[in-house]
Amino acid sequence: MTGRRDARHLLSVGRWATLGWAVVLTGGALSFGSPDQPVVELALSITSITYGGLLGTYILGGIARRRHIRNAPHSVGQTRTVCRLGMAVVCAAGDEHRARCRSADKQTTPREIARVIALAGVDVGGSHTEVAISGSDLVPLARKHGAGAALESGRVAESVEIVAQLVRRAVHEAGLDSQLRAVVVGSAGAGNVALRDEFKAGMSAELGDDCALLVTSDAAIALESAHGTAPGILVASGTGSFGFARDCAGKIWRVGGLGWQHGDQGSGYSVSLAAIQLAIEAPLDRGPSVLRRALESALGSDSLEQSAAQLKSGDRSRVAPLARAVCDAASSGDHNAQRVVNDAARELARHCYALMGLFPEGGGPVPVALAGGMLRQGSPVRQLLLNIVETRRSDARFFAVDVDPALGALTMAARILSG
Repeated sequence: MTGRRDARHLLSVGRWATLGWAVVLTGGALSFGSPDQPVVELALSITSITYGGLLGTYILGGIARRRHIRNAPHSVGQTRTVCRLGMAVVCAAGDEHRARCRSADKQTTPREIARVIALAGVDVGGSHTEVAISGSDLVPLARKHGAGAALESGRVAESVEIVAQLVRRAVHEAGLDSQLRAVVVGSAGAGNVALRDEFKAGMSAELGDDCALLVTSDAAIALESAHGTAPGILVASGTGSFGFARDCAGKIWRVGGLGWQHGDQGSGYSVSLAAIQLAIEAPLDRGPSVLRRALESALGSDSLEQSAAQLKSGDRSRVAPLARAVCDAASSGDHNAQRVVNDAARELARHCYALMGLFPEGGGPVPVALAGGMLRQGSPVRQLLLNIVETRRSDARFFAVDVDPALGALTMAARILSG
């Protein structure tokens, strides 16, 4: 660029250019900060074959008083050997660095955490019970499902047996040999203080005095799973139904959840009973309807009349399969099944409207979570409920994922230990 063409000047420019590119290439190699980049070392080892020769010529030009082409091969060979030794040192250092990084990145596994602090969360419903086991990281190690064990007068001992057995099986499946540190049970029927205290005494005897035990409602653990400690609404429909909300001041509100004897509108129980009544009353001159066939398939050998009598007496053991049969028949286009499903969605929408009154319009989106088998993803009741509520309250924001009450119980168990 200066216009000078003498050999001494060009040699000096070449040296500085070589040094500059060496810095650039070294910086580029160092920019690969991941400990798992052996391809960089491979590339550098390959380029050292050619760069060694260039560096040898450069060194020869700098230190030799008399430069002759016969000295070049000897200098290049020596420099190539030095470069290879340097690459070996760099590779060895890289191996040691990767080993340190892998050792540092290796985290304690959830099972190892649970061996120190083991927690259990239990969701108890009228037709289904679920137990989840985890450590303080709340990563479930095992889940076990069993029969319903909702708290009822005269059946608390049976509920204790069902839950305690599921807990033992879940602990065994998780591969834990340590004592559970905390257990939270959210159960339908726990609103009855006498039943809750009786159940807690039975479970305490099963778990031992060293295990912290909290017995609360199934609504409480579902609300924990859905919103944590933040404001929001939960509408649930399984065997029973209820709506819960936490307002902006942290106060808890409830609608429904009074039990099958008092309606539990929109629940699997009310849907099953209404569908059976309609199927019985439907004329058979054109053959059994889609709804009747679906109900009979779910019932097996029992007649619709027998099942109606059992439901009215409080037997909820077949509510889950019957409710699924009604939803399937509605999706298949059966008029009576669709009528039952529409009624259920409207009843649950009333729960939602009542709770949304706690959140004035214009105050921002209102988070709404749905739980229970009747409101699972893909259920016709769920879709109808979404359409009804969003037509009236456009600020409702429904969660796209299902609520996990057992995980909510685990979260509450971890909170017991932390404070």
